[in-house]
Amino acid sequence: MVDLLCRWWYAMPEWPPADAAWYDPELAKRSLRRVSIQEWEWVPDVDDKGLHKCYELGQFKGVFRKGDGDPVDMRPQDTCPSYNNMMRKDLPELYSLLVKAYEGQIKDLGNSKYDETTLSSAMTIALNRIREKARQAEQMSFMIGGAAKKQRTA
Repeated sequence: MVDLLCRWWYAMPEWPPADAAWYDPELAKRSLRRVSIQEWEWVPDVDDKGLHKCYELGQFKGVFRKGDGDPVDMRPQDTCPSYNNMMRKDLPELYSLLVKAYEGQIKDLGNSKYDETTLSSAMTIALNRIREKARQAEQMSFMIGGAAKKQRTA
């Protein structure tokens, strides 16, 4: 699990969403409107539609600060690459993601300005072990699924 959480961005969709428009409906649900830092001092706290001003924190995509200083986290928690969300996945899916993550990181090592030969070799060895575990997890899942199917039809 730790290996996947350390390199999830090689295997999973971008998180939090980069598209600013994704957050607009979430802001509207909370009666908030986005304003830029440059206009912050010059716009009213509440507009004529009753929407309170907020701005997005540059260092935390999807986290906004309201006029009273309170932060509002709009990042989708159900897709967050967290331990809790990973634990909801079955073993074959976790191994599949881990294989993809290792493959992506090994490929990315080719972009390094440093000699990554030793690290790449170690990661390739680890990847081969993970591929074998992924194959075993898939077989086990298939066998368990087959046994459950036999019980239902019996």
